[in-house]
Parts: sequence; C-alpha cells; structure tokens
Amino acid sequence: DAFAQGGRKPGRSRRQARPEPITHEFRLPFETAVLGGSISISVNGTTIDVKIPAGVEEGQTLRLQGQAPGGGDLLLKLFVDPHPYFKREGNNLTIAVPITIAEALLGAKLDVPTLDGSKLTMKVPAGTSSGSRLRLRGKGIKGGDQFVEIKIVVPAALDERSRELIEEFASLNPQDPRTGPPWD
Repeated sequence: DAFAQGGRKPGRSRRQARPEPITHEFRLPFETAVLGGSISISVNGTTIDVKIPAGVEEGQTLRLQGQAPGGGDLLLKLFVDPHPYFKREGNNLTIAVPITIAEALLGAKLDVPTLDGSKLTMKVPAGTSSGSRLRLRGKGIKGGDQFVEIKIVVPAALDERSRELIEEFASLNPQDPRTGPPWD
C-alpha cells in the first residue's frame, strides 16, 4: 500500500494538546523596564531566567513560548515599580532638576543624571523660569529624549542685606506675571 509506506501510522495523526498558558504577574524595577536586562522569576516552584527587552511598559504581557512548568507558554504580565527621580512619558524620560535663583537669572552649566548612571553637562539659559523643560536628545527610551524640568529653589531665610538686594532688584525689574486670562 503506497500510503502505508511513507504515511503516518493510524492514531498518530493528532498532535498532543499543548498545555494551557500560565499567566504570572511580575513587578519589575524601573531601570530594567527601561534599559532591559535579565531577571529570574519563580513560577510554581520553578525558577525561570527571562530576558526583558528595553522599553517594556506597565501592563505589557510577554509570551515566553514553552517556558512554563509543564512545557506550556508563560504569559508574564509586567508591572513597573516607580523610580524615585525619573518619570516615563512614552519613550521619553523626565527628571526635575533644582536650581538656585542666581542660576535661573544668570544661566548655568549643570551636571544632570541620566538613567544609566552617567551625568551629562547641560547649559541652562539665562532667564530660565521654573517649569521650563530642557531636552537631552536621544537620552530617553529606545531613541526617545530625556527632559529636564527646572525647579527654582528659593532660600528659606534671607538676611537683611539679601532682602535689601532683592527689593532693589524688584524695583529695577518691575514685572507682573499675572496678566492676561485668567487674571484679568
């Protein structure tokens, strides 16, 4: 019989049913989610090494084929821990950078931290206001940018001479920042 020589044996035509995927939730450090890396997780008593690609997001699910105990797929749902300094906006990162009044008025060069632990020197232009955002091109996630949000820090206490200088400055530079809507 021509079919019997090269064909399948009766009863062997069905594939074995693959086990149902196992879903596992995992909290990931912010740096690992952004930069990528390897982690070890424990699923039902089995330790599995997982390579996390750079730029994964909160709530994203990674499918690890054949990695679950029993040979099925492992669906790894990711939750990302917040970072104490950096915030994520899509593929961009933001960090608040405190500067003094003098640095805001006169301009300054600052060493700004990046997520990989290095520092970059950036120029703050003279006359920069609190809330301004300066960009470090390409220092975000997968080609995104890092934004530096300026926060002007005011001294908690002024001595008498400093107060006199500020009052003189204010009289030489009259300004009303509360003009136009909604202040009208």
